[in-house]
Amino acid sequence: MKTILIPTDFSDTARNALNYALALFGADHRYILMNSFTEPSSGTSSMISLRDVLQEASEDSLAEEVDYLKTELNHPDLKLEAISVYGETASAISVTANKEEVDVIVMGTTGASGMKEVFIGSSAAGVLQKANCPVITVPKNHVYKAIKNVVFASDLKETGIVELPAVFTDLIKKSNAAITVVTVQKEAMPVGELEADEGYGLHTQLQDYQHDFKMIESEDVEAGIANYAHEIKADLIVTIPRKGSWFNRLFNPSVSKKLVQHIDMPLMALNTVK
Repeated sequence: MKTILIPTDFSDTARNALNYALALFGADHRYILMNSFTEPSSGTSSMISLRDVLQEASEDSLAEEVDYLKTELNHPDLKLEAISVYGETASAISVTANKEEVDVIVMGTTGASGMKEVFIGSSAAGVLQKANCPVITVPKNHVYKAIKNVVFASDLKETGIVELPAVFTDLIKKSNAAITVVTVQKEAMPVGELEADEGYGLHTQLQDYQHDFKMIESEDVEAGIANYAHEIKADLIVTIPRKGSWFNRLFNPSVSKKLVQHIDMPLMALNTVK
């Protein structure tokens, strides 16, 4: 049984993320609905009482949300726990994931107004940087489709991952999905020794699953991956985040609106313990 964390601000976007997680993994897991809160800057004398008020409001809203979701999603017996956490959103999510030994975090994104803007602010980059488990981001209005085609975006540089996370391999095994490992180059050039070694390592880890490798030429790495994902009608984009990777750039404020609109499907970041 997996433990799945769903951060929420009680919006339709957050609810859609839970709905997607249920469709993807099934109801026979432990789900945690988490809301974080913090008080605005003020004098110390009023902070204790205000924090108590905010925590009570968060806990009350979570209790109502759990009841609503179990009824709305028609899962009255769903193992859905509610946790209210004080602190900045990205840190609260990371701390909760570690404390509760979470297997995967599933978060909603606003999609139309920018992939960098997660429903709880601009916290996706922070979560990706701090989380020690895989993170799935789900666009606001995305409707679940069975996972049949997966784009595994990799620049074939050192990933630091010795073994692919079970939450990913279990999903591929269950769905029998085809994986295409996509590498984007700005111009055609021979594959170097490092890339060849990394590609072989990835091939070895994926040897039990249907997979292939694809090299794409594009001046815009992110758009190249997104366009190819659309071309093959991919249901999921997967990557291994690391400093400077294209995935992290998706959540950077400097990303163009045009690029952001390209990425309109779920993304899975295979974070592991750092």
